[in-house]
Amino acid sequence: MDNNILKKILNHKAKRFKGVFSEDSIDLYFDSRSKTFHAAEFGRFRENVTADFLKGFVPGYVAISTGFIVSQKNNISTQCDIILYDKELTPLIQDDNHNQFFPSDCIKGIGEVKSNLTKKELKDALIKLAKVKMISFEVSADAAGYNGQTYDREQHWNHAYTFLICNEIKGDTSNISSEIDDYYDTHHIPHKFRHNLVLSLDGTALFYKAEHYGYCSFPSIHSEGVEIISTPEHVERNFDTAIKYFAKLTYTTLSMQNRVVMNLGEYLN
Repeated sequence: MDNNILKKILNHKAKRFKGVFSEDSIDLYFDSRSKTFHAAEFGRFRENVTADFLKGFVPGYVAISTGFIVSQKNNISTQCDIILYDKELTPLIQDDNHNQFFPSDCIKGIGEVKSNLTKKELKDALIKLAKVKMISFEVSADAAGYNGQTYDREQHWNHAYTFLICNEIKGDTSNISSEIDDYYDTHHIPHKFRHNLVLSLDGTALFYKAEHYGYCSFPSIHSEGVEIISTPEHVERNFDTAIKYFAKLTYTTLSMQNRVVMNLGEYLN
């Protein structure tokens, strides 16, 4: 009998998350002809379910929301399904319609929530996510580390943690990590802006392997001014293992990030 209480709790919550995300959402928002009667609410339902699941393994100072990312260069992202941000150091900036805008300095993570994806749809979604990650990288020049810490956005552990969660990846996924890596190369996406983790609820998880780190979420490692490229890895059709890596690497990556005090004045100039 397995006496690992943390493992039991995670497995229970993960199976409940999968059930609500994959089955309950369909029952609630689709009719007998497999047509949704409210696409926006269906998407929002899945985003909220995902946010609730994430709360189980993000650090306490990290809050979860949705909205837009704006950089000090005045670049604005498309609307993000999931934004992880420092709730203690982020100013509340919203317009009259309650759309929230998050300064890039304060971003800890960015997530996309999808349904069933072909491999082509997955690749295109990851290119879009990479472009949002580029905006999150544009922090204010005078950003300072919180509580005396040193802050350097170039360090790989300080890059925004980008992830995608979907219900299913259709087709043969036996070589999916390499296929996605090649697609990034075709679109000239630098390694540091590539996804950190992909989780498909059919039991597939995409991440990396790096020297001195082992399995990790870092597409590249910044070491002594040199970028070391990680090797793409994935788990295929094993839900329990995929969830374990997602929970472990999400918590570890977010916990490694240094906190930052933004220079608000630079955004207002």
